[in-house]
Amino acid sequence: MLFCFRSICSFHTLEMQCLKWQLRSSTPNGCVNEWTKLVTAACESLRGNNVIAVPTDTIYGIAGLAQSVEAVRKIYDIKGRHLTKPISICVSCVADVAKWGRVTVSSQLLSELLPGPVTVVFERTVSLNPDLNPGTSLVGIRVPNHGFVREICEKCAEPLALTSANISSEPSALTVKLRDITAAYVRDFKDTMMQAPPIWFLSFIYCELFLQLPFFFVATYAFWKGSCRWIRLPAIVYSTHVATTMIPILSHLILHDFSKSELGGPSTMKERMTLIAIYSPYLFIPLLILFRMLYSREFSPVTSSHKSGKQKQK
Repeated sequence: MLFCFRSICSFHTLEMQCLKWQLRSSTPNGCVNEWTKLVTAACESLRGNNVIAVPTDTIYGIAGLAQSVEAVRKIYDIKGRHLTKPISICVSCVADVAKWGRVTVSSQLLSELLPGPVTVVFERTVSLNPDLNPGTSLVGIRVPNHGFVREICEKCAEPLALTSANISSEPSALTVKLRDITAAYVRDFKDTMMQAPPIWFLSFIYCELFLQLPFFFVATYAFWKGSCRWIRLPAIVYSTHVATTMIPILSHLILHDFSKSELGGPSTMKERMTLIAIYSPYLFIPLLILFRMLYSREFSPVTSSHKSGKQKQK
């Protein structure tokens, strides 16, 4: 299964290192070179219209260049966010706020609020990407009290579209950890059988847990040791059982009308084929085992009895 934000999100080692370090507003002692490398790599990734994960002074976030139509679209796709919900931008310093928003408060007040965990909202200027928050004339602007993300803004010389590192409507990411892998898999691959498995699918899962899984360890021992002809019949039963359980699953993915399902499901042929590709190995591998048990001389009982007969004649 896959954890995800969406597969189009380009998470590099640099983002994970930043999150792991819990970087604060100043350069870590003894990490100047690493800091510079991470900032450089982050800027290169952003200039490629990618989305990166970054720490901020409040919560973890994902960011892309605000002036990039492609990066903004990726952020919405990653979060599963509705296009009518606006995204804030962040800049490197207080002086940059006026480039993207029509400031209506005193510079003294602005300097007291920023940098810090505050989002100021102003009328957007014409310089800002019109595809960013097209449904509103306002824009939220942040100057995070975090040196790393601010340095990225400075090096890129343009604002970042910045939002929390979580799926829309789910809790914000306060720690770096994998969470709810099954839910992420269901969401990304639209596998409703894993989300709300029907009774017939549950029966296959129970068979797998209590019948197929124990056999796996027995077969591993037999194939590892070698010359265990006794594994032939159990392997034939096992592979036949697994293959036959996969036929209704694949048929369901191919033929079922998911448009009538309350839970949704794959809506395009590409999405159906993706799910079929995930499940297909569980059909083809048992078939390979079955054919090997049936036709391989190594496990053939005829060959075995023939050899024992020759030994008796000698």
